[in-house]
Amino acid sequence: MKHEIQTKTGRLPFTQILRAIDTAVAAVIQRSRGVTDSHRFVDVALKIKVHDTNLSRRTPPGNTTIPKLIIQKPSAWPALNPNFAVRGNNGSELLLPCAVSLLDPDSHDALFSYSNFPASVPRTWSERVYYYENQDDLNYGEIHSSFARLLKAGYEESQLAEDMLAILSGTKPDTEYKPGELAFLTGTVALMFGMEASRFPSALLINLLLLDLIQHGKRYGRTGTKGFSFTTAFHRVTGSGEALHWDNGKPSTRLTDTVEHYWYGGKYPYAVHGTGSGNMSMREQMAQGTEGERYRLNFLTLPQRHAVPRREVALVIHWVESNLSDEQLGDLTYRSLYDLLFARLGVGYLESTDKVFDLRENPRKGTGTHRPEVKDEDINDEVFWYSLGKYYHVNPSCKLLPGYDKSKNDILFASEYALPGWALETLEIPHTSNSLTQYIAIKSLSTEDLRSRYINHFGNSTWNNLRQDWYHGKKTLKPNEKENLTKEVQKRVDGLSSDRIDTHVANLQRAIDKLKSAGSLLIQRGVPVKGPFETAELAEKTACLSCVPQKHKELVGAYRKKLEKEVT
Repeated sequence: MKHEIQTKTGRLPFTQILRAIDTAVAAVIQRSRGVTDSHRFVDVALKIKVHDTNLSRRTPPGNTTIPKLIIQKPSAWPALNPNFAVRGNNGSELLLPCAVSLLDPDSHDALFSYSNFPASVPRTWSERVYYYENQDDLNYGEIHSSFARLLKAGYEESQLAEDMLAILSGTKPDTEYKPGELAFLTGTVALMFGMEASRFPSALLINLLLLDLIQHGKRYGRTGTKGFSFTTAFHRVTGSGEALHWDNGKPSTRLTDTVEHYWYGGKYPYAVHGTGSGNMSMREQMAQGTEGERYRLNFLTLPQRHAVPRREVALVIHWVESNLSDEQLGDLTYRSLYDLLFARLGVGYLESTDKVFDLRENPRKGTGTHRPEVKDEDINDEVFWYSLGKYYHVNPSCKLLPGYDKSKNDILFASEYALPGWALETLEIPHTSNSLTQYIAIKSLSTEDLRSRYINHFGNSTWNNLRQDWYHGKKTLKPNEKENLTKEVQKRVDGLSSDRIDTHVANLQRAIDKLKSAGSLLIQRGVPVKGPFETAELAEKTACLSCVPQKHKELVGAYRKKLEKEVT
């Protein structure tokens, strides 16, 4: 994984790369809103599929009059961002449901709606894109399969990417597609640049970069042999066609005695699953902050939780390396990175012709951190697995593990949730602690314990603040100075109102409850089971094709024979 750019003067860490993405996107959104003829609306009566009250099945369509958005320039997408997704503060500007025409004003290329339609208020994350040819709401696995069919039919990866960029600009591709094929590509453009970009505005940039990398046939990986492709962009499957899953099973909420696993997803940062609530607020904190230990540990050790920013940053670095020579990379600064990204946005949305992005360079092989590979000679009889997991593993850094503690090189699952910094300070828990340590520290705390911890923290912080204000950080205090400080601190502690204490205790309790909820799962699957691979198979675990060699059984057999010879 690539998470930083080395330069002559140092490095650009992931926090600065995320900030450059967000700042450039915000600038193009502002510019695009000044374009007056990028789109227009008309009313149209359409039949829209609706769901029953339990959202368990679709019922026959209902007639309704909705706005139809006619895209006239690509700047319409950033200009209308984020109004194709429920964001909590854009209810009056929300454009759901809405028909969309990208190529022909008389056509309906996509339908933006929501899963609980016809309810008047859509729920958060309920947005849906229906490919209007037959009103299919495709998931990313189905989108992956549709691209696979196009490639099997003989279409080239580079042509598909080039044609999608043409559709974005409002130009019908010259490639002769069947009606259903063109409808699929057009609907996918609407999904990526409309719906996903409204959920994640950074997608306005990332979409362009991904299509660039596919169009120009760029390759990546430690050997430079993996190609950016539609076959791996939205979904990952094994050679036999089985979907890759994160190895973090949870009891099904729909089926009894069933464990469900989230899909691993693809290179496209928004085709991810199971990241958990609050992950985007942490992404915003990362982009606005500096690379501290907390952000670095989060980013590097929780690959599922932070799949979106991790995959965004990696794509940006691949694309930047494909555009710049070694000398230009060495001279790169935050400002020049921003300028480069904004220039690509300008070409994509503002029809700028100042710069051509032909990606003459290539992603560098040695600029990322690669998971250590397990060598054939290191294979022995021992594997590890999780009680609710799907696979057995040989590599503690396997990419399908949702988290691990790199600082201790332990094979443990890191929780999807950790206590916020202010809570760690109040409870006197180290900021660098993993979520298992935090869970153990708080699982038995009572309300009175929390009150005591808060009052104690208030007294300590008051002491430190007063010492700095009164004595300017003086290292050794005289007895009378200590006495004065002690009296003032006690006075302020005694002056704490019950309401203030209760408010802080309630906030602490909410944070703790969230960690307890995650921690209960953490305890179940956090410490792996170790044993011979036959035992793992008896536990109904299958070999993880991301870290277990295909000839694993053969290698284990050779290892056992070697041990037998040594014994005799």
